[in-house]
Amino acid sequence: PTQLYSGMLPGMLAGHYEAAEGTIDVAPLAERAGVELILGAASALDASARRVRLADGRELGYDLLSLDIGSTPDLDGIRGAREHGLFVRPLADFAQRLGARLQRTPSGRALVVVGGGAAGFELALALRWRMRCPVVLVSGAAGPLAGYPPGVRRLGDHTLTRWRAP
Repeated sequence: PTQLYSGMLPGMLAGHYEAAEGTIDVAPLAERAGVELILGAASALDASARRVRLADGRELGYDLLSLDIGSTPDLDGIRGAREHGLFVRPLADFAQRLGARLQRTPSGRALVVVGGGAAGFELALALRWRMRCPVVLVSGAAGPLAGYPPGVRRLGDHTLTRWRAP
């Protein structure tokens, strides 16, 4: 019934916004957009009959289907990640999981953010702002913000350089 807006997550983690400011009440939004909202889960898809079965047994017919199921991390793709990593998704309780993990982490320890895209970049800066401790951003060989225009990459590099020292 509610959805945390992922674009607000870095600002929430940095302490600039409260969780309520980044949470969307989906039902009124869907109603204003003229969209029928069904809170449930899809359990089967029959593409030839153009039908989706829901977990509660109902079936929905469709002319066009869009599967927007969100990002699901591969917890086993990196050895040790399941046991030691802290995945951003699901978003709904990430801030709580992060807070609990940070309480168990000695102060002054470095935080590592794996992922040099926009989300990882913003998350690294938000954590650096909030925690005032060293944050390491691990990015692919092309560097952080790869695929973005050169001006964006220059600003990103400049920002990372400025924030290097705690």
